[in-house]
Amino acid sequence: MSQSTTDQKIQRLSDFKSGETLTIVGLLADIAGGATPEIMRRLSALGFVQGTRVEILRRAPLGDPVEYSLRGTRISLRRTEAKHVQVAPLGEEQ
Repeated sequence: MSQSTTDQKIQRLSDFKSGETLTIVGLLADIAGGATPEIMRRLSALGFVQGTRVEILRRAPLGDPVEYSLRGTRISLRRTEAKHVQVAPLGEEQ
C-alpha cells in the first residue's frame, strides 16, 4: 500500500472524466478527512495500487458511482472512495 504526499497539486481519480486512462500514484490516507484503514485495505485489495493503469469507463446517470477498468476487471466506486486514489495522466507518472 503506497501513501503519497507531495508539494505538487494532488490529482485524484474522482476528478477525471470518462474515457481517460491514468496511472495510480498512491493512496491518500494522510489528508484531512482521509481514508479509513478499512477503505485503504479495500482499495488495495481491489487492485488500486501504485503503478496500475486505470481507465474511466462511465459514470452513472446521476454521476455516482463510476465504473473503472483495471487489471482486467471492471470495478465501480463512489466518488467518496475514488477521491482517496492519487493518479497521474499516462506519461506524467512520478
